[in-house]
Amino acid sequence: MKSVSVKLPALKQELIRCKDSIKEVVLKYSNIAVDEYALRWNYNAIEGAYRKCFKEISNNINRIDLILMDYVKDCFVECNGANVMIDWKETFKLINNEISTGRNVTNRLDASRRSFRVKNFLKILPTYEILYERKVWGIESTKCPRCIIEVETWEHIWSCENNGVFTEYKLFSDSIEEICVHAMTDEDSNEIKKFKENLVDISTGRSMIMPLHNMIREITRGIINEKWMNVCKNKNFKKILRDIFDLYLMKIQEHIWKERCNEVTEIEKQKGLFKDLKRKKRDAEDDSEDKETDNTKLENSKNRKKIKKIIKIDLENKIKNDVFSVGSSNRHRIGNNIISNLINT
Repeated sequence: MKSVSVKLPALKQELIRCKDSIKEVVLKYSNIAVDEYALRWNYNAIEGAYRKCFKEISNNINRIDLILMDYVKDCFVECNGANVMIDWKETFKLINNEISTGRNVTNRLDASRRSFRVKNFLKILPTYEILYERKVWGIESTKCPRCIIEVETWEHIWSCENNGVFTEYKLFSDSIEEICVHAMTDEDSNEIKKFKENLVDISTGRSMIMPLHNMIREITRGIINEKWMNVCKNKNFKKILRDIFDLYLMKIQEHIWKERCNEVTEIEKQKGLFKDLKRKKRDAEDDSEDKETDNTKLENSKNRKKIKKIIKIDLENKIKNDVFSVGSSNRHRIGNNIISNLINT
């Protein structure tokens, strides 16, 4: 039988030739403490933690996705750089309901709170403004069904005159008192008094992230400003502050949002508008004047997708080139530069 000669690339030929002498992967024990491993080729160390690198790529891409969402553009694009004051680690803990509930806990109550907080943060709670935009059957206007005066926006929910005695400030003050009574028994009375006064002062101050509102509206949305954490002298005070924010969001869900939902449900029942009917869409004839708005939204969505794709490619290329050419990478610098440029454009 005639032998067939097969041409192999030079790299494969070298691998075959040196298969007994090459240690392809060895453990670099000096890096075990930081959970990094060093690849070696012909006994030469290849610097860089690739797994960590691509985790950072994924993390930065997720941050870009978040920034480009219409729901949070007021926190990034329209706040003139004030977003740097947001403590995102604490914010996401609060939104994900991880302060009073463990990560491994799943139950109906936790799901309800988490669902409310995520929708509340993104400003997509089913107000009449949102339902009208979604063309829900039976929703004929954006007016608040309770006061019938203003458009029921996300902001109007918390300031509607039909909320009665339950205002943001009252619920926040009640949360401070309840937590401090139970959690600050061992603290000095003067320090407790000063701590309470500082929280009240900050809550009434003007917000730089949401310029038309005060700082308490940031907490209502689930955003934690670094100013709050700066008033805490120790870890114990920080824990108490987290508990106050957590209890406050529970209170606004129970006393404002759920009460609003119950009232609106009764009003809709009187009109003959039930849950099954609201699953339908309005007729196309009723929305002829909204076609231009829909086309504009579609065009904006296409543009956002293009921008997102370009930014992702730019981010990946910069990080990959830095890692594979130089041998090491300042991943945080590259990601933060791209994100800061995106926010400031």
